[in-house]
Amino acid sequence: YSYVDSYESVTLPSQETGNKEEKNNVTKKELPSEYKIKSDGVYINGHILSGADSKTFQYIDNNYAKDAMHVYYWERTILDADPMTFKLLTDNGLLAKDKNHVYIAGVITKNIDPATAVSLDTRTLYIKDKNNIYSEGMPIQGADLQSFKVIDISSNKFVNVSLEFAKDSLHVYFYDDVINGADPASFVVLGSDEYAYAKDNNHVYCIYKCYDPKSKYSVIITSNIADPKTFEVVAGGYTKDATHVWFNFEETGAN
Repeated sequence: YSYVDSYESVTLPSQETGNKEEKNNVTKKELPSEYKIKSDGVYINGHILSGADSKTFQYIDNNYAKDAMHVYYWERTILDADPMTFKLLTDNGLLAKDKNHVYIAGVITKNIDPATAVSLDTRTLYIKDKNNIYSEGMPIQGADLQSFKVIDISSNKFVNVSLEFAKDSLHVYFYDDVINGADPASFVVLGSDEYAYAKDNNHVYCIYKCYDPKSKYSVIITSNIADPKTFEVVAGGYTKDATHVWFNFEETGAN
């Protein structure tokens, strides 16, 4: 498009400070309807959970459970997980840790130090330890440990809150990708329909994630036409500024 100043396609692997209170949900909770504890074992959706001890089994939250010897994610035993120190780090249950490892959706992440790992908010997969900041378990190269923080998008009615943005003193990030040229001090996320829209004092951005059978990658488009002072998300894929209207970031010619 003629209005695109820069276009980045970055292949990702398939795969204020830390959260003040980690979500240590290890107290016994009411079992969801999918779980049944019987004299001969624990069942999930009618299938026995191999190795589970019905006498000490308890549901934690968000598909995690444990007994005296093991931790489970849904129907899978998490090998090497420690039930005594296991805790959730986020409200959605995707991040968790124990004395041995940090876990994403029940899968061990090899890079992160569990002793110092803290989630950076209760919603996203941003996490930090003594060495790095991580997104989806992958280190963000060059991110500043002291100034890095997640951008809160939960109050914007147009925003898809499953998207993840963050910033530090020098850069703005979409997951672990740097949004080149973005100004951390003035950057705001405006909304998301099929695409995410954001702006700072200098530019307007259209940002989205693509998925194909082999990989996922983020696309960041910087407009050199859209006016950041007047640019806004309308709804239904439409955006506008004082002199242009776009549908899915393609100019419509409407006034």
